[in-house]
Amino acid sequence: MRWTLWLVTGLAAAACAGPPASTPAPPAPDEPAALAEAAAAVPGLTVRLLDVRRLSDAALEIRFALVRAREAAEPFVVTNEFAGAPADAGTVADVHAIDADGRRKYFVLRDAARRPSCSTDIRPLDPGDTRELWVRVAAPPADVESVAVQVPGVPTFLDVPVAAAERVGPARAPDVDRRG
Repeated sequence: MRWTLWLVTGLAAAACAGPPASTPAPPAPDEPAALAEAAAAVPGLTVRLLDVRRLSDAALEIRFALVRAREAAEPFVVTNEFAGAPADAGTVADVHAIDADGRRKYFVLRDAARRPSCSTDIRPLDPGDTRELWVRVAAPPADVESVAVQVPGVPTFLDVPVAAAERVGPARAPDVDRRG
């Protein structure tokens, strides 16, 4: 009887402890699922890596979310935490991909005016807010199936799978009965 009581008590304690710390919490119904997440150097800020997708032979798109803790004392204003150059302030221009095998970094794409191809003019995150952001970077060779993703002030996300581009075929006319 005593052994059974200890067993039941131990199982109840284990059930109340919840999932292991390394398991990301399931997303709320209105939040996208994350490939990985990590705490940022900024207190009360978490980064969720959502997707790395090949857009073409020349570009990858990295989607991630900044999550501000409900317990945070004040809003988080994006200034230069994710962009080193003063001209890129308020963007996520320093987020990049790394091909570990090829030993290369793939940085943000820029237009003719040198503006980064990424989220810009990011609104402040109030406590409890989640903001989905994106950056387009140069693509590694087509045979690269995973990359590391580096977000400034956050531990590097390793072995992130690169999803294939969504193929959209050429437009095709609907089948029509051509009998007269």
